[in-house]
Amino acid sequence: MKREFILFVLLAGVAFPAAAQSAPEQAQRGRLNRLTQLVNSAADGVFRPIELGPDHRVMQKLTESQGEDGFLKTASNSYVELAAGMHVWSELDQKWINASDEIEIQPGRATAARAQLRPTFLADLSDNVLTSERAG
Repeated sequence: MKREFILFVLLAGVAFPAAAQSAPEQAQRGRLNRLTQLVNSAADGVFRPIELGPDHRVMQKLTESQGEDGFLKTASNSYVELAAGMHVWSELDQKWINASDEIEIQPGRATAARAQLRPTFLADLSDNVLTSERAG
């Protein structure tokens, strides 16, 4: 009986935290787990992005060289760039796109709409009001 109770408590602790999240939190978590995969098929020695995530980008370059046997060989080199807020999820395109620090002027306010954390300023800065909304 004691073992069954402990097993139930362990299983409940694993199952309920996920169920306790609100729908927007689950949607945000789902977006953060997605990656945008790109293809680099040009063997020209230029680094190109092959994977995008919210805070990283994987860059890859392909180079071709002729081996001793006369056949062409393709070599790849890659690295990972890390930066907080590097990309923002595009609901329209369903992929990660480059974030921007540009502030868009709108009637009565200004917003940084292409950032993960979206600050909004009122038109009258003397009001000292700044709100912020998480992307997604």
